[in-house]
Amino acid sequence: MRRGQCVSTCGEGFYQDRHSCEGCHESCARCWGPTEKHCVACKDPLQVLRDGSCENSCGDGFYNRKGTCVACDQSCKSCGPNSPRCLSCTEKTVLHDGKCIAECPRGYYADATGRCKVCHDSCASCSGPSASHCTACVQPQALRQGHCLSSCGEGFYPDRGDCKACHASCQTCVGPEPSHCTQCRNPEAGLQAEQLSGAHIPSGECLSQCRAQFYLDSSGLCEACHQSCFKCLGKSPHNCTACRPSHMLLDGRCLSQCPEGYFNQEGSCTECHPTCRRCHGPLESDCTSCHPHVTVTNGKCKTSCKEEQFLNLVGYCAGEWNFLQSPWKLPGCCWGSSQQA
Repeated sequence: MRRGQCVSTCGEGFYQDRHSCEGCHESCARCWGPTEKHCVACKDPLQVLRDGSCENSCGDGFYNRKGTCVACDQSCKSCGPNSPRCLSCTEKTVLHDGKCIAECPRGYYADATGRCKVCHDSCASCSGPSASHCTACVQPQALRQGHCLSSCGEGFYPDRGDCKACHASCQTCVGPEPSHCTQCRNPEAGLQAEQLSGAHIPSGECLSQCRAQFYLDSSGLCEACHQSCFKCLGKSPHNCTACRPSHMLLDGRCLSQCPEGYFNQEGSCTECHPTCRRCHGPLESDCTSCHPHVTVTNGKCKTSCKEEQFLNLVGYCAGEWNFLQSPWKLPGCCWGSSQQA
């Protein structure tokens, strides 16, 4: 009943209370009860319906859907005004693509307002908008001081996407240890390579002097000497500078024994006195054997030729002594006569 008349519906501005139509609150166009919180539609078209009340705006946590305030997603602090997409977020969450999430996805960073912004295109993840704000890189690039680089550069090596410092002795390297150098910082040092890196680059330790049986080549690498050398200046068997204890050095070669006319002096073959075929020292009196047709006496090699004669190739004293003509260049001796020695 409405105003003393029986009606099928109470109509706008009224609600049914048992068998009577009662007036809505003045703010309601339609309602289900008498108070301002019982509206189901607002009389003022500029107002919106929120939880049964007609308000000037939906306020935080709601958005306007055809005149009715609908709650935003629980993650939002505010949304809308006419869509459920978040506009701001509660504390400890960030705004991304209309939603509030715990942290920005990879490739984005949170700005000062709590919104996720895209990183610089060189970064896989970042802390800010520029190329110097990278925190991770897309492989095969590596991170160095906030930049994503195709090469870490001198003094650094890539390790799981990060550029890390080489050992102080290395100009370039494949790892952090002194034995990981691929080039030496000191131009006078030699790289004693122990192994090949993944890129087949020799790596090893930088030494002030190459180890025994190695020499420093023009590229700064310690290369192996010839197997006959203990120390050397090059890879040839004629480049030896020192030999193993069982061998002797002569003219850059390591020999198992010194040839005739030489003796072993502290690992090197040293010339005997010219009168000696073999010797144990450099003096004329150090002979141990003589040239053919000459005998050794008290360590000296003597001929029976007169002083003005020399010993020819067949062992006879002949002509006047001429040091340059003598096949053995041996001085004559005053004992004996011109006869076969």
